[in-house]
Amino acid sequence: AGTAAAQPPANPNQQLADAVKARLVAVPSVAGADLSVVAQGGTVRVLGTTVSAAQKAQVIAAVRGTAGVTLV
Repeated sequence: AGTAAAQPPANPNQQLADAVKARLVAVPSVAGADLSVVAQGGTVRVLGTTVSAAQKAQVIAAVRGTAGVTLV
């Protein structure tokens, strides 16, 4: 019988970045923004372009509302 390959441990920074991206996709008012997300130890950097200052504020609020984010 063969043994299953062990899965490498999940990268917590990538998990946080993925959670932030999922949250942003779920916010209809953020549609149209061209964003990338980088997470490091609870600090999240969102890079890209929003269509308005209001959309930027909504992006920041969504990121801050993601579990595990300590600084945007």
